[in-house]
Amino acid sequence: MSTGDSGAPTRCAVVCSTIVALMSAGLLVAVPAAPAATVTVTTTSDVVADDGACSLREAVSAVNDQVASGAIVGECAAGNGAFDIITVPKGVYVLSLGASGEDANAEGDLDITASVEIKGEGSGTKIKNGLGDARVLGDGDRIFHIDPAAAGGVDVTLRDMQIRGGDVGCAGVDCIAGGGAIDALNGDALTIEDCTIAGNAASCQGDGCGEPDDPISAGAVVHGPVGKLVIARTLLKKNIASCSSVGCGAGHGAIAKLDPGYEATGSTVLTDVTLRNNATVCSGEGCETGSVLLLMGDTADLLRVRVQENDASCWGDFCDAEEVADIETASGGTWDIVTLHGNQGSCRGEECDADEILDFSGETLILTSIAISRNRVRCLGFACETNEVALLRSATTTLDLLEVVHNHSKCQGQYCDIDETMDISADAITATNVSVRENRTRCTGLECDSDESLSLVALDGDLVLSNVTVRRNTSSCKGDGCDADELLLLVADNGVVTVTGAEVSDNRSRCAGELCEAEAPIRLFGLAGSSITTARISGNAARRGDKVCPAVAFAGGLETVTPGLTITDALIKGNRSSCNAGGIDNAGTLALVDTVIIDNKAKGGGGGVHNEAGATISEITGSQISDNRARSTGGGILNQGVITTITASQIIDNVPDDCVDVAGGSGCP
Repeated sequence: MSTGDSGAPTRCAVVCSTIVALMSAGLLVAVPAAPAATVTVTTTSDVVADDGACSLREAVSAVNDQVASGAIVGECAAGNGAFDIITVPKGVYVLSLGASGEDANAEGDLDITASVEIKGEGSGTKIKNGLGDARVLGDGDRIFHIDPAAAGGVDVTLRDMQIRGGDVGCAGVDCIAGGGAIDALNGDALTIEDCTIAGNAASCQGDGCGEPDDPISAGAVVHGPVGKLVIARTLLKKNIASCSSVGCGAGHGAIAKLDPGYEATGSTVLTDVTLRNNATVCSGEGCETGSVLLLMGDTADLLRVRVQENDASCWGDFCDAEEVADIETASGGTWDIVTLHGNQGSCRGEECDADEILDFSGETLILTSIAISRNRVRCLGFACETNEVALLRSATTTLDLLEVVHNHSKCQGQYCDIDETMDISADAITATNVSVRENRTRCTGLECDSDESLSLVALDGDLVLSNVTVRRNTSSCKGDGCDADELLLLVADNGVVTVTGAEVSDNRSRCAGELCEAEAPIRLFGLAGSSITTARISGNAARRGDKVCPAVAFAGGLETVTPGLTITDALIKGNRSSCNAGGIDNAGTLALVDTVIIDNKAKGGGGGVHNEAGATISEITGSQISDNRARSTGGGILNQGVITTITASQIIDNVPDDCVDVAGGSGCP
């Protein structure tokens, strides 16, 4: 028998042993739990009265308190505390009673304090806010407020209804507006199925309002750190979070699944969900927006989710427009058939910042059938910054069927900066069937910087790619000292890069301005043993407006600094460089096997290949280097390093010469 510190039997031990003895003797029979009560709403009016009808507000109170709403026949039946069900027939239910700010379900929004399922009849059931002036933000109330007193243990399911016109606001430094349609910050599990959540708003007023550093408001749905958030077969559209004052914080445009303590206790599952035309916007010096979609917790799994034409924007010096979709997890997530299309992140003002369209972090990320298309990130102002269209960070990332198409990033202003169109960093990355096409990064201004279309960085393992297409992307800059980076960056810091089946064609890296830089369209770094097999690298160009060619190469096709890269069965054709290295610039150790390098051009030296000082071409086997052209020397190969062996290969018909050893180079035939 269990005892306490004194050695005497504890109360729990005595009670438990007695119960066991009675059950063994057949003297105590378990009583089954009472079935859930069903409460049916019979009027669309927002009333509390003993009038023989059951209003939606009365039904919620009957479940909360487990007491009938009145004595007259027809009033709401009492709930019994066993996850009761409220059925809401077709009709328009306008919440117009009293005023906002009350949490006992007598006025304003519907305050839910007991676990319940509220079920409508599809699009014909509409629940709307009726308080305030529809033309004025922040003077109404939300629709549902779940567990306002934070008692705990309140699970809610909302099904088959429209939730519209919620309008919450707050005033004062660090004030919290909450959820415009549904506030479940204190609730446990929240499930939303077969609903439309539209036209809801959360806003704040006054300098420093809205907790700008960590906003916990949202235009549509706020859910806290406890329990799971499940949303299925639901449309969220035209919801907004906003503020307009110095240092204010707009909330999240549509959904905020929050984990304020970063305890990662909750999770999220979105299935057949569309977020369309939602926004988070702010104006005022130093103002900040939240994200349109924020998911925090242990995991975030997405299946058939579409994030379309949403907006995260700010106006004002030093303002910050956060991500359209920000997903921060501990364990990671599995995504299948996810689309981000036509979204916008923008800022305007000195040193303003426009963050990513998508930002994910987590331990493991598994992606299948992901499309990122026609999104825009832009900034205007001195030293302003636009971040990536998509930034994915994890320990392990696995991709299959990724399409990144027609995205545009732009900045205008001295020292402005554009990050990558898509940046994936993980300890190890495996990607198959990747297509990156017709994306543009462009900056204008003194020493501005325009980054890559696709950056894949394996931090502590291998980078493995197969069936990859990178076509017609552009990185450009205009301004003295500006920098246009690579179109494709492949890095394995502590592993090998393996590329099988790749087409990299018709990409452009270009700059205009004195001392500007236009990097090679492809740059690769990995440990010895890295390889490119069955690849076509054609029609790419690195072009500089500055007539002075610097000592570094800026290759028209591929730049490699890998200590052991083998290129096998590849065609490297029709690439152009305004400096050295029309086709390949090698600053490591390179082997060419069964590879054709043809019709590449360099305005400096090395029309086909530039082998830099200290670099090695370990072998050229079964390959052809022909019809390449250089303006100075080394039409086929400009060799400043070492060429070890040339076997069964042709180096012919290059202009002005085929292979030239310069500056101590050796090995040309």
